[in-house]
Amino acid sequence: MSTHINLVEKVVKAAEIISHIKSIENAEIFVWEKLATLGIEKDSEASHSLIADGFCKEGDARKVFCEGSPPVIAVPWFRKIWAVLSDGQPTSTEIGKTQNATNLEGLAVIIAGQRPASQWSDKALIEAYSPDCSGEIIDEFKKRADGRAIIAFENESAGTVNVAITVELLRQSRRRNTPKIYKTDGKVYKLYTVGVFPSEIYEESPLAPGTLLYNGSCEVCGMDFTGVSKEARQFLRVAYNEGVTPRKSDRMAMLGIVTAAKSGIEELKNIFPEVGIVYDELAKTDELPSLKSTTANQNGNDVSDPFGNKRY
Repeated sequence: MSTHINLVEKVVKAAEIISHIKSIENAEIFVWEKLATLGIEKDSEASHSLIADGFCKEGDARKVFCEGSPPVIAVPWFRKIWAVLSDGQPTSTEIGKTQNATNLEGLAVIIAGQRPASQWSDKALIEAYSPDCSGEIIDEFKKRADGRAIIAFENESAGTVNVAITVELLRQSRRRNTPKIYKTDGKVYKLYTVGVFPSEIYEESPLAPGTLLYNGSCEVCGMDFTGVSKEARQFLRVAYNEGVTPRKSDRMAMLGIVTAAKSGIEELKNIFPEVGIVYDELAKTDELPSLKSTTANQNGNDVSDPFGNKRY
């Protein structure tokens, strides 16, 4: 099967994924429009090899799909469709910024072989792990770490991993529990689970627990929270927890309370006076929901239907 036919089929599959998470009128056209920005045209078979031959990397595509003028998609979902479009390319263009020459030499061998991440050594997997790595790498790393905190960052702000320590902790974790901190050579490392990068702080949707906002928008409830203050967002989450916010199907009511939130918290208190009492009590004891997250993974168990009877 030619590269041209392969990519056409992959775009169809990627569009199916997008159609489940975004209200885009024609997801397939959306994907081709984004690819065209990268020089990959639907009717140009020669251009399709840019992905197949590895010239178009995840970092290049991520800027097109996840940044700029809407519609855009969130990074975790982009990684999922990129795994389809690229057959799980193991690295992105950003890896070279944080890895030394020895590591790059080892990664070059992996790239040349185009082996799936499941066949990589622990060391190679950890060397490739970064905030911009592919979803395939994160998924495989999660499987091996089994939920344990085993990642030590050499530089938390840059997101660079101490490979030697992390390899050793991953090895030890298969036989015994790992500590919360790791001390060596007079330095103390806080340990993290796979998918958590201390340098990245994400905003969570006030009306969909476990769902992260992207450019201010929530993919689950469909609302744009741009211009809503921190306090008003926290009020909306308290209202959600109290079970008084509209269901997703009542879009006009949902839009109404978000519009009110943009006017400020006092307007929300006029709409939900009982919630205002709860909010004020939580504020006194500094127990308001932070709506902050250090992980890009949308890990709520009920994210697919956060507007059902169950409240958080």
